[in-house]
Amino acid sequence: MATRIHKMLVDLIARKMREKRYTIVAMEGNLLPLPEDEKMPIPWKIRRHRPDVIGIRMRTRRVCIGEAKTHDDLFSKRTAAQFSDFADIICKSSGEKTELIIGVPLHSRATLLQLLERINLPAEDISIILLPEELVDNEDKDLI
Repeated sequence: MATRIHKMLVDLIARKMREKRYTIVAMEGNLLPLPEDEKMPIPWKIRRHRPDVIGIRMRTRRVCIGEAKTHDDLFSKRTAAQFSDFADIICKSSGEKTELIIGVPLHSRATLLQLLERINLPAEDISIILLPEELVDNEDKDLI
């Protein structure tokens, strides 16, 4: 079950994708308002893992992958494998590069950069969204 922090990060990632002129085509959860009880499709797997958000620029067919991670997630083997799978698709995409947006709490930035370095994924190929500490209630700080 996704935490409130994770949901906030997914929402920030989706907002960033829309700012970059991507159309959200699949999203974990129902954060986007849709007409008449329509449901957003869940993202399809990229290699072995399902991202939180997928956006596409229809005219150019450029794809954007969005993934939200809490602080504890950054220490899991699953997260490293997930980022490696996403990196593989970024490196092998034809035409315009596939874009990756990762959202983490602000205090997790250094941990994320260490993980990306460890799995040999250059941070310059990634947009990082940081959730400000001011948006986290005191009782939620234990979750991040």
